[in-house]
Amino acid sequence: MKKGFTLIELLVVVLIIGILSAIALPQYQKAVAKSRYTQLITAGKNLKDAMEVYYMANGNYPNFWHELDIQYLDCEESAAGRYMLWCDKFAVDMFLDVNVNLALYDMHDVADKKDRSQAKSTYIVWLDHSEHPGKTECQSKISGLCQSMGY
Repeated sequence: MKKGFTLIELLVVVLIIGILSAIALPQYQKAVAKSRYTQLITAGKNLKDAMEVYYMANGNYPNFWHELDIQYLDCEESAAGRYMLWCDKFAVDMFLDVNVNLALYDMHDVADKKDRSQAKSTYIVWLDHSEHPGKTECQSKISGLCQSMGY
């Protein structure tokens, strides 16, 4: 007698692995997206706090990122517009569409780090001296991300 697996047994094992991967991969991708979005929230809270401290000291919000008492490594201010901060993993627009808010863009896995339209997720936080103080918004191209984050 020969010992070994039959072709049917091998096909069943491959089928089971395929089914498990089809179930696990989307959940893994969603967990990664939630983790990256949590990084946006953390950065947004830190930048908002720095903006509010600046407002309390000066009576207005800053015009440039370097005026804040906070720095991020691997980040640079936009040369073209004074309100953009470009980082390796995220980008921030200070005063998106002339609103008094911060819009943070998830720039993970984006080829052109200066093109915020490619961002998969956006976190918007309104500053305290705006028309919507303390309001936060979630926008995402990833299905169900905002709902899973409580938005």
